[in-house]
Amino acid sequence: MTDLAAFPARSSVFVDESKAREFILAASFTSSSSHAETNQKLRGLVRRGQRRIHFKSESDSSRKRLLSEMAALDVTAQVYIAPHQVPAAARTQCLEHLIDDLVDSSASRLILERDESVQVSDRRVIRARLDQRNYRRSLSYDHASPHEYPLLWVSDAVAWCCQAGGDWRRRSEPLIGGVVRLAE
Repeated sequence: MTDLAAFPARSSVFVDESKAREFILAASFTSSSSHAETNQKLRGLVRRGQRRIHFKSESDSSRKRLLSEMAALDVTAQVYIAPHQVPAAARTQCLEHLIDDLVDSSASRLILERDESVQVSDRRVIRARLDQRNYRRSLSYDHASPHEYPLLWVSDAVAWCCQAGGDWRRRSEPLIGGVVRLAE
């Protein structure tokens, strides 16, 4: 739990991860009153023939352009980093901390990028943490395909950049509201 609210009250938060070296979970949100406008602008970044933005599949020049255009929008990501241990344990640790921050911020909705291999475990972890915090009825959560929610693309971009490090991490800085490094 943090001292300051990590997310705006009643916010919707969109989550993706990267797990190459460390487990990195990025949780994006907009404080804009118009999710529709932000989503429309993000959809405008998709090239002809694409259904979504997937950062690992983009060229370096495209990544640079996308980061610059995303940074011009009213979007922010909170980043949670767990040392690379057993991936399931790292994911659980990041999710529990995220849920604590969502509860502390009075967030109302959580959307995670769909990954069938972790969906059942995610639901169990989220439900247990929400029950511990007596917040289950106040936060809705679901897994969704990335083409359904463009804010998942921001989470994907931030997680990829944090994992890549160096100049990519620096280029993603304008999108990052905070970083939480979790202990082993």
